Amino acid sequence: MKNNNKAWTQFVNLMTSENHSSIGKFNTYGSLVEKVEFEKGSIVTIIVKGVTQEQILNDLSDYEFIITTNKMFSDSHMLYMPLDENTDTIVKLQEQFKYIDCGSLDETEFYFISSEHQPVLSNRTVYHNVGNVLSSEYDIRGIYDEVIVLKQNEYISDIAQKIDFSTGNILVVADPGSGKTAFFSSQNNVKFIAPLTAIKESIIEGNDSVLSGASNVSTWNAIDSLGDMNEQDKANVTLVVDECHGLVMDGYKQNVINRVYSQLDEFKSVVFMSGTVEPSYFSNVQFDRVYRIIKPSIAKKTVLTTYTKNIKASIVEYLRVSTDKAIVLLDNKAALKAIAGQLEQAHKKCLIITSDNKTEKHINEFFKSGMMGLYDVILGTSCIVEGLSIVDNLECADIVIGGHITPERMEQFTNRFRKVSKEKNVHYFINYSEREDVPEFKVDDVVADCIIQTEYLNKIYNSFTTEVKKIDLVKRYRRDASTDSVYFHDGAFHVSYTGVDLLAAANREQRYRSSFTLFEEKLKDYGFDVKMPKSVEGNSELESDIKSEVDAVNKSESDKRTETLDDVIRDIKDGVYNESHEDELYEVTIESINKLSKKGLDDNDIEKLVEIYKKDEEIFRKAHTDAEERTAVDSFPKFIKSNLVVDSNNMTTSDEVKRVAALVVNKVLNEYFNGDVALMVKSRSWKSDVELGANGGVVIKTNRASRVLRRYITVGNSKQIRIDVARVRCVEIVTFSLTGLRFSEKSGTVISNLKHIKKEAEQGLNVLGFLKSLR
Repeated sequence: MKNNNKAWTQFVNLMTSENHSSIGKFNTYGSLVEKVEFEKGSIVTIIVKGVTQEQILNDLSDYEFIITTNKMFSDSHMLYMPLDENTDTIVKLQEQFKYIDCGSLDETEFYFISSEHQPVLSNRTVYHNVGNVLSSEYDIRGIYDEVIVLKQNEYISDIAQKIDFSTGNILVVADPGSGKTAFFSSQNNVKFIAPLTAIKESIIEGNDSVLSGASNVSTWNAIDSLGDMNEQDKANVTLVVDECHGLVMDGYKQNVINRVYSQLDEFKSVVFMSGTVEPSYFSNVQFDRVYRIIKPSIAKKTVLTTYTKNIKASIVEYLRVSTDKAIVLLDNKAALKAIAGQLEQAHKKCLIITSDNKTEKHINEFFKSGMMGLYDVILGTSCIVEGLSIVDNLECADIVIGGHITPERMEQFTNRFRKVSKEKNVHYFINYSEREDVPEFKVDDVVADCIIQTEYLNKIYNSFTTEVKKIDLVKRYRRDASTDSVYFHDGAFHVSYTGVDLLAAANREQRYRSSFTLFEEKLKDYGFDVKMPKSVEGNSELESDIKSEVDAVNKSESDKRTETLDDVIRDIKDGVYNESHEDELYEVTIESINKLSKKGLDDNDIEKLVEIYKKDEEIFRKAHTDAEERTAVDSFPKFIKSNLVVDSNNMTTSDEVKRVAALVVNKVLNEYFNGDVALMVKSRSWKSDVELGANGGVVIKTNRASRVLRRYITVGNSKQIRIDVARVRCVEIVTFSLTGLRFSEKSGTVISNLKHIKKEAEQGLNVLGFLKSLR
């Protein structure tokens, strides 16, 4: 343990000095300017490094404090000292500092942090105050180049001269209300892209440049249009990527994320902006400068966690009695409808927002106004986590969350309320999760494996002398490669850093779910006061009632879906396309069929396809795979068919399945993994089905042989049949493809020849509605 007793003695003398006026600005501690008022009754935290606990207790025996060992720093202790009349010296001493930190004294670190800024400590980041900019010397994790603390009446525009975004990649991690969007979107020579249309529209609302058609704000999806700019123009432009946490967390946007990344190197500089991200979340972006902009929340943010088996009932029971306006996050559309129904019985005015109705006029108007007005509760799925800004002036607000989410998501959702002056109370209802050991996701190791994988694939790809073999290789391993964060583009295999980032995000989510301690620690980074969780049984009877309503809603939705798909079948048979059909599923399904028709789907199999789609929502993906396999010379379905022995009833023995599955695994090992056993058994694409054998080779796990074949063909359930006098376990090979659909060289013509018409929905006799109308 480093001995800092000499420096500690100096520090104690300063603390216990009777003549504070002679202390001046503590030149020993660095240049400290501006004073801050600390309220009586708040608590100052002091981190002491390199001094024994006995020495601290002896020298500060006249003071009231709690001392603990600080697990975040080695050889250190943490002192909690109340600011009251009995510790007036501390109050006077603290007046010499702004917010936090008295810096370093001869390399001994003694940090002061006001209770208002405890989250800064929880972030394991302690800042040295030099003017208004905090030095990276005291950023313990070393992740920020500069940290700037804004006053309530300050914005990024007031300190913009301290942010250099002239060249390179810049990460700006800024708290809500810091004015980051307003500042960067209004700069000259800037192209500003946001992930959602709602965000884009809120930025350009009232912007004069829009009227002139000169708006520099667009969505991520519009990134391709920036590709039309010539290289010289791009070299003079800064690209600003708003809500950049989505680049590493939103897997469903992976295609557009890849397009965003493809454009980055062409701009003079790129600014990544978010309030909930760290530079380590990006596996393939080297940031030249990282800025942390702190703007303490006016409202106190408190998390109240409840473990319960009856989540939906607990949400209803709380909101029934709450007098504050609330937003509810629950990724279950049917449950949202049931909860809203219960709340409306308690005279709560509710608005439900999901991806199904987000484009409707009244929802758009709500997003634009940001005013809850007469609504008591806004309920939504994850589509309202971003893009929604509620601007009602409120003293208190409720944020209600059902089910596990990440700390980042909680922070984002809490910030939907923009103008709360006192309290934002997060009511977090979750099922209890048993603690499990979630392995740490080591990005460098994962990237290293991906690089090896691309080298293997490029080696075999370049060894082929014909384009047919090369194309077949890409098709054969497209899905495995995607699972292993590898993709093929422009004649070569590459590491999908986007895929790596998404895997890392998923791992963080698992770790937070497994450990409430980690979850709490991260929430404190964002300024939350996290209360101890409580467990309640909840109202099981009410939960049962809600479940019945949810089941009824789900059945109604399922029936509606079936009816729409029946309309698709009937209209295709009639040779028409109903442009006025009210269900979006109708249009999407016919367009999906059309894409397969262009790949050679037999017109006579269209009805079969839609019938399967009623039960299997993966059928279109499988069908596209089958369409590709049909054109391949060397494909796994053909490989299996040429090796698997089946009888006249398409039955084969389990031993035969094991034999051919072993051939498939061996082919994958030698082609895809270049014989690298260690890489195969730990790969995300194959580790669930194979393991390291006793002889050091790859073996199929117990009872996984059929599953290996099901990756490529349709295998029925296992059953015993009699062969001669013995009973043998066998399986049926339903079809040597994933779907059994037929494809040919020619494109289908049925869809392309549909006659577009408009017809009203058929009006059946609604007896119940008729009887109600007579009342």
